[in-house]
Amino acid sequence: MALLRITAKKDADAEVKGKGTVSGLKALVVILILLDLLAGGTYAYLHLVQGKKVEKTRATAQKKLLKIRKNSLQIAEAVRQLSKASTEDVSDPQTPAITVAEEMKITEYMLIRQGAKRRFARSDVFEEHVVTITWRDKNGYKFSDLIKYHRLVEAMNPKIQIKRINFGKRDDTPDSWWRPTTTDIRVFKPKAE
Repeated sequence: MALLRITAKKDADAEVKGKGTVSGLKALVVILILLDLLAGGTYAYLHLVQGKKVEKTRATAQKKLLKIRKNSLQIAEAVRQLSKASTEDVSDPQTPAITVAEEMKITEYMLIRQGAKRRFARSDVFEEHVVTITWRDKNGYKFSDLIKYHRLVEAMNPKIQIKRINFGKRDDTPDSWWRPTTTDIRVFKPKAE
């Protein structure tokens, strides 16, 4: 009988230990479910609420990068044109402006002056010579003629750029005449060693 009691006691102890293990597993499962719900809620919050902000920021950044890429490609093309060995130097910075003015028969309406020679900040190889044109015709010019003149000057050599145009005032007439005051033309020349 004593043996039976000892065996019954061992079975009772084993049964109690099993209940403790089961209740511990239940608690662990409940904790895992709560953590899973918390992670899902966090993901939903970030995806649904913050996702719109992130998407907007990403779209803005993409637009800026595309604009920077376009500008970089234009700069690279300009550098390629400037570095071509076949591009001849402009001996006198005033020559392109005078040549185009003579072709268009407008030399008497402009005063072309040699400007300052200065270091070009973006390049160690070139320095810029600025030619300033003062427009003297007070009757004005058609916008298309002004643009044509500036494009022809730039087309003469890749080392010539229009730096600044002051278009002045515009008439309100149907012909739309402009009265420009000055134009600055930048001519790149290799630095004298």
